[in-house]
Amino acid sequence: MSIYKSPNKIFLIFLAVFLGLFGLAESSEAANRYVRQGASGNGSDWANAYGSLPSALTRGDTYYLATGSYGAGHIFDDAVNGTLVITIKKATVADHGTSTGWSDSYGTGQAIFTGPIIFATSYYTIDGNGTHIVPSTNTLDYGIKVSLNTHLLHAGYVQITNSSNITIRYVHVYNAARDQEGILGSDDTIALRVSGVNRHHYKIQNSYFQNCTTDGMQFGNSKYVLIERSVVERLGRRRPYCGPGVRGNCPYAPYGQVLQFHWPGAGSDLPNYIVVRWNKFIHNEGQAILYGENFRQVRFYGNIIYNKYGQTGVCLPSVGDCTEGNRGFNNGIVAGAEAVAATPEFSYVSSYNNTHVNLRDSLTDAGAEFTQIRYHIASGYSVVAENYLYNNLYYNSNNSTSNRQTGHGYHASGGYGAPGGTNAQTGLSSSIFVDYTKDDYRVVAPTAAGLNLAAQSWWNESADTFFGTFDSRLDMYGNIRGADGTWDRGAYEYVSGVPADTTPPAVPTGLSIS
Repeated sequence: MSIYKSPNKIFLIFLAVFLGLFGLAESSEAANRYVRQGASGNGSDWANAYGSLPSALTRGDTYYLATGSYGAGHIFDDAVNGTLVITIKKATVADHGTSTGWSDSYGTGQAIFTGPIIFATSYYTIDGNGTHIVPSTNTLDYGIKVSLNTHLLHAGYVQITNSSNITIRYVHVYNAARDQEGILGSDDTIALRVSGVNRHHYKIQNSYFQNCTTDGMQFGNSKYVLIERSVVERLGRRRPYCGPGVRGNCPYAPYGQVLQFHWPGAGSDLPNYIVVRWNKFIHNEGQAILYGENFRQVRFYGNIIYNKYGQTGVCLPSVGDCTEGNRGFNNGIVAGAEAVAATPEFSYVSSYNNTHVNLRDSLTDAGAEFTQIRYHIASGYSVVAENYLYNNLYYNSNNSTSNRQTGHGYHASGGYGAPGGTNAQTGLSSSIFVDYTKDDYRVVAPTAAGLNLAAQSWWNESADTFFGTFDSRLDMYGNIRGADGTWDRGAYEYVSGVPADTTPPAVPTGLSIS
């Protein structure tokens, strides 16, 4: 026992323990690791990079990907360690970790996977490391791409199974097989599919989901879902039943939704706490943009929903040109099916300050469900409360229908159709937009004053660790609604002055050096 009576020995023991603990803490700190096509190292730097993502990843670490192709997808199934996140990040010239062995060529293109990305455990972030805020259709703005040229029956290009806390940002998910003839009868690929148990806390941010079919994104009874600042184009296919390779005079099936929140049945929680904001929905098909069999606490705001100029409707083959480029719907903005719960519920759902353009439908075989823009709560719901539809703008679009809403009004419209509701503004012309023919639907003049939603009892703009805020007065450009005294209608808040031209100049041709 005399050893503990020496102050010097006590100090040395304390120092050894402290240094040991410090060394342990240091060894468990997150590390950067590096992946480069064609390399064969241990991932310690760019000169010694992995050639592909290792099958086993380390919790808390960030894996930088150089430009290149990384094979047929990846299964993320690393054991969870508390809340430590594994981050897969595209390397850029500005953000690439160590400079040892680095070449700027590693950061100037995309990292591409040609097979599904599958999450079998929780806590991952897939980050293409882009910088744009406003949704972009420029594929080069997305550093990571999941690109397939095949159909996956009832499976997703991005699959999340029994997993939570997944973030996907600046990623382009693309299906090159959508337009192939001869396989339309089995065309059931899903862009993103969440299944199993433990379904909560998903963020889809600044991403581009393009050319997938059936239910574009299928979330099951997920809770806490944020989809923002993304482009969603040509999802939720409404497919012909003509047989393989036959176009002909085919009936179209009312099938597929763009964002589907499925409720699996009794004993399951309802899908709730869902925010879809500041996105561009372009030329989609199917029953609804946002569809749920049972819903609670949902917000859909600041979105642009449109068919491109010159593609104002949909058709049957007997009516006109029905090639892929001319079909589109974007109908059923928020819709509910016949409810299947013991006490079916559609409550606290609000759709506000969205812009709908060129959503005209010429189909005659699909019934009313496909002839109008709908904010629809089916008759089967016994619990319906606090549902609102306010401040939307409709141009050259079929009439909007709404039923069983607590509040419905303050909409603006022009060109074709009228949205209904109270305090309607009608008679808008295409000149209110920056450039209608180029699909630039920012406004160059104020609309009639919309309803000040921040003053409503259901509004929730308090700080939130997951959503930032549940409701928001901002439009996708960051303009504050009502800052000039008028809360405008539609997705874009009017600001004085000429909006900036965001169209890049054309690449010059025919130049020579003398």
